[in-house]
Amino acid sequence: MKTVTFKLLNKKFDDQYTFDLQGYLTFQQFCASMKILNRSIKKASLPRHQSFWVSLLWMIWVASACLCYIVYMQELPLWTILVLPLPLFVLTFGFVYYHHRRVLKFERTVLETCNVLNDAESAANGIEYQLLKNNQTYQSFSLLSSWNVLFGSQSTYKLALQLDEGDHQRYSKEFVSVPLYPAMVAVALPDDEKSSDIYTPFIPSQDEKRNSALLA
Repeated sequence: MKTVTFKLLNKKFDDQYTFDLQGYLTFQQFCASMKILNRSIKKASLPRHQSFWVSLLWMIWVASACLCYIVYMQELPLWTILVLPLPLFVLTFGFVYYHHRRVLKFERTVLETCNVLNDAESAANGIEYQLLKNNQTYQSFSLLSSWNVLFGSQSTYKLALQLDEGDHQRYSKEFVSVPLYPAMVAVALPDDEKSSDIYTPFIPSQDEKRNSALLA
């Protein structure tokens, strides 16, 4: 099996055709498959501006800790110190839940689309589409990854194409090199008759035509 990976860039998987697919998948087939995949995840994209919201959440926590310390130094009732962190816990759990839902929806959408493509491509071309998370084959969603976002951890996603070696060069006959210019015979001319063109077409003389007719 041969594996070709495509990174998730700017809310879509890289759809640049590579020569590693030559002999396995045509350019038209590849573009059609990637268009279906990127169109499906367009409505289920990953959360945006993750670093900004995490940094803002940590700043709120630090400010609340300072406020609790000030309240403690003022010798206010203990219930005041206990009530202050409650909104922060609700805000943090809400952020993690929102992130969890968005990531889970994205991964499920990619897996469902890969299954649809596999049903069409596996039997015909021997190609299997897989989702890679942190350079490993995606197995199941982990709730721990949702909490790791609070510590700056971000998962990386790639699309892997498993190519069957048995179908190698299946489409090799479609790749034909066509010359851009017709071949022309170059002849040497005297200095006073040289043309500025690099190639001059060969024009037979009357004597050469007569000799060719006699030989025929």
